[in-house]
Amino acid sequence: MTKYTKCFDDEFDKTRSYSVLDAGLSVIKVKKIYKLVFKAWYLIRDLKDELIKIKDEIKSVIEATETNDAPVDFTLNRLKNIL
Repeated sequence: MTKYTKCFDDEFDKTRSYSVLDAGLSVIKVKKIYKLVFKAWYLIRDLKDELIKIKDEIKSVIEATETNDAPVDFTLNRLKNIL
């Protein structure tokens, strides 16, 4: 404990590996903003992975169409299922 936290003994968090002094509403707001930013980052990461999968699937359909390996009806149905 430092000299800056002596007057906040009851609010001093000793349960974590690092000590946190809860400064009230501003800390709560920062925690909420951090959680929202983290959730947004997590969703963007998942969305990016899904977009990469969709891109790869569409690319394989286009390649099959260009090499005439797949009939047009099959290709269109596969694209509908992807999207």
